Amino acid sequence: MALETVPCGGRIDPRYILKAFEGGALAVLVLACPKGHCKSMEGNLRALRRVNFVKDLLAEAGLDAGSVQVQPTGKTVRKRRSKRRGSRHPVLRDRRRSGHEVLV
Repeated sequence: MALETVPCGGRIDPRYILKAFEGGALAVLVLACPKGHCKSMEGNLRALRRVNFVKDLLAEAGLDAGSVQVQPTGKTVRKRRSKRRGSRHPVLRDRRRSGHEVLV
């Protein structure tokens, strides 16, 4: 299993997914923000459209279209109190990194 990180699930190019299959991957999982929680406004929808495009290509080639999936992650951004100077301003912070993983 290989893990590729992109800044947004919507930035995944269909060529990346196809290259993973060319490299011997049995399946590809694209993790994207859940509906309504995308920092890029429509990145999750873009990822879904691109994965559906790849599914159509795989089906056309006679391969298993189910071998590529989009899975929503948990909320990627959460609010927490800033501890600097006693500020009560909410600070947006990524749980891990500012990116989404693509499992190959």
